[in-house]
Amino acid sequence: MRRSNNTQPYHVNKSDRPTVQKARFALGQLVKHVHIDYRGIIYDVDPVFSQSDDWFAMMDDDTLDKNSPWYHVLVDGEKYTTYVAEANLIACRSTFKVNHPLYKHLFDTHDDNPTHRNALN
Repeated sequence: MRRSNNTQPYHVNKSDRPTVQKARFALGQLVKHVHIDYRGIIYDVDPVFSQSDDWFAMMDDDTLDKNSPWYHVLVDGEKYTTYVAEANLIACRSTFKVNHPLYKHLFDTHDDNPTHRNALN
């Protein structure tokens, strides 16, 4: 079987790539939601929105940007997690112990500093 001599290397034009913003928040960082009164801790980050279009439509907020970072957050004092656009989070300056059933499975705590178990060093 002969290979075709018509193969050309595949090149991606840099202008065709989506611009990915650097995440403002880190794994293990404490945050507050700017519109809903809850605090939490970031346990994962997506460089861009990665849920379904139907889920995004449920948000009913035209100001949210799919091409900016989105965060997975353990909500303090609850059993659920949230998926939040970077624009809806601010750093939480207070220190608090996160009360969430998944916390001890995702983080190690040394000197009250949460370290994500899967974080790269």
